[in-house]
Amino acid sequence: MFTENDTIAASPTLFECTDYQHVRLDSANPLHLPATDYFRLLVVSKGKGELVVNEHTYPLSRTHALLFPRLLNLHLSSEAENELHVHCITFEMLELSATSAQSRTYKKVETLPFEGALPICSYSGIQRLMKQMDKNHHDGELGFLRQHACLYETLELLRPKMIEKLPSSEDHSFQQSIHYIQKEYDKPIMLNKLAKIAGVHPSYYSTLFKQKMGRAPIEYVTAIRMNRAKEILIRTNEKVSDVARQVGYKDEFYFSRRFKKQYGVAPSIYIKQNAYCNVVPLSYAFTDHLFTLNFVPHAAQITKGFQRITDRVPVPLERAESWNMRRELLLQVQPDLVVCKENISNQARENVGDIAPVIVIPWLQKDIFGHLTEIAELIDRKKAASDWIQTHEQLVEKARKQVAATAGDVSVTICAAFGEQCRIYGDRNMGHVFYRSLGLRPPERLQSILDNRSPGTEVNWLGVTLESILDYSSDYLFLVTRSAAEARQKLQQLQTYPGWHSHPAVKNNKVFTLHWDQWIVYAPNSIEMQLKKATFLLTRS
Repeated sequence: MFTENDTIAASPTLFECTDYQHVRLDSANPLHLPATDYFRLLVVSKGKGELVVNEHTYPLSRTHALLFPRLLNLHLSSEAENELHVHCITFEMLELSATSAQSRTYKKVETLPFEGALPICSYSGIQRLMKQMDKNHHDGELGFLRQHACLYETLELLRPKMIEKLPSSEDHSFQQSIHYIQKEYDKPIMLNKLAKIAGVHPSYYSTLFKQKMGRAPIEYVTAIRMNRAKEILIRTNEKVSDVARQVGYKDEFYFSRRFKKQYGVAPSIYIKQNAYCNVVPLSYAFTDHLFTLNFVPHAAQITKGFQRITDRVPVPLERAESWNMRRELLLQVQPDLVVCKENISNQARENVGDIAPVIVIPWLQKDIFGHLTEIAELIDRKKAASDWIQTHEQLVEKARKQVAATAGDVSVTICAAFGEQCRIYGDRNMGHVFYRSLGLRPPERLQSILDNRSPGTEVNWLGVTLESILDYSSDYLFLVTRSAAEARQKLQQLQTYPGWHSHPAVKNNKVFTLHWDQWIVYAPNSIEMQLKKATFLLTRS
C-alpha cells in the first residue's frame, strides 16, 4: 500500500535517465518499443491514442502519464487523423545500500512504489519538465546530468498523494461559493460569508480555495472584478466612473490606480489600445476564424480532421478536457482575452474569468461573416477580414455558376442523423454552402421558417424524427452521419418507411451521405472545404 508518507526516494536514491525520445506518431505509423531492462515513463504532450501492454489497452492522452516496470513490450498508436506526441523516458533507479568514509554503495531498485496510469494533477508542471528534458537531451554531458533532476521532479509530481477528497456534498458547496462570487462580485464580499456557503471554517476555506483555484479568495475576487471591467471597456463606450461602479468600486480613482498597477495602463488607455496579442478561443470555429485572419493563438480549442490548423496550435485545448485542465493550461498561457460562444460563457467565467476577460461572440444572432468581422475588430485585423470575404465571394460566384449550369434550379434538404437525434439544417452551419453560397432552394416546409429571419441567423436546425425527413420534399437529399456504418444503418431504416420511394431525391438517385466531422464546423476554412465538396457532388454526372 502506498501511503502519503512514502516518496519516490524514501532513502537516498539516484536516478539515471538511460534514454529519452520525443516521438511523433500518426495513425499510419504505430510505434513498437521492445522490452528493456529499465523502467519506462510515457508522457503525452499532444493528441490521443492507445497503448497495448501484454494484451491490456491503456488510453494515451494528456490527462495521464504511464509508468511501467522492466521487461515489457509496448505498442503505441495514434487516433485516426491525429498526430500523437509522446515523451518516452527509460530510467534506472539506484538505492543507497551501504556507506563508509571512503565510498557509497548503491543497488538497483527492482520495483517502483507505484506504476500504471497516473493522473496528471499539475499539467503545466509536467509539460514544463518535458520541454526541459527535450532541451537537455541536446545539451551534451551537462544536459545529461540535468535529465536526472528533471526525472526526479517529474516522478514526484506524478506520485499518488493521499489527499483527503472533499465529499461530493462539500465539493458542491464549495462550487456554490464560486457561483456566489460570480453573481455578487460588484458588492462587498466577506470571507466569512464564502466560508459559510461552503460549510467550512474561514481559515480552512482559504486553504481549500488556494488549493483549488491557485490564488487566495481576495485575489480571485479582485481578478474577477478587473476582468469584468475589461469586458465592459472592450464592449462598450461607457465612462470609467460607470465601469468602476459596475464592478464594485465606488471610487473611480481608486479603481483606476488598482487597474494601472495591475496592467500597466490606465483604464482610459486600455480602451484605446485594441491590440490583443494573446487571444484564446474556446470554440474550434473561432480558432478557424483566427487562422483565417493570419493570427496564431498561443492556445486554442482544436478538433479532429483539421490538421492543417490544429497542428500549428502551440497549446491545444481539447473539448473533452475538464475545466480544471483548461484552467491550468490558461494559467500557463496567460491570455489577454478568452473568446467563446454563449453556451459556455457562464462556465468560462466561473473557471477562467479570473485569468482573462471572457468575450462572448453571439453565435446564433450573427452569421459567419458577422463572427469574422467581430473577431477581426477585437484583434485589429479588419483588412484581413475584408480581403478574405472578397476572395471568398469570388470562389462562391464561380462555384454557383458551375452548379447552375449542371444541376439547374434545384432544391436541397440537409439532414443530420446520429443516435436517436435527427436534425434538418437551415441556412447556416451545414446549410450555409447549399443555400447561401450556391443559392439552392430549401424545401418549402423549411423555407416558410427561414422567411421570417435574417439570412444565416437564429435558425440553426430543426429537431425532427427520422421518418419525417421524407416530409421535406426536395430534388437532393444529403444525409450527414458520424460514420459510414451509421450512414448505412440510417439509410436502411429510411427505406422501411412508406414515403421513401416517392421522395423526389430517391426517385432521381440524388441521395448522398456526408461525414459529420467535415460538415459540423461553421467557420471560414471549413466552409471553403465544404464548398468544394458540395460543388463536386452537384456537378458530377
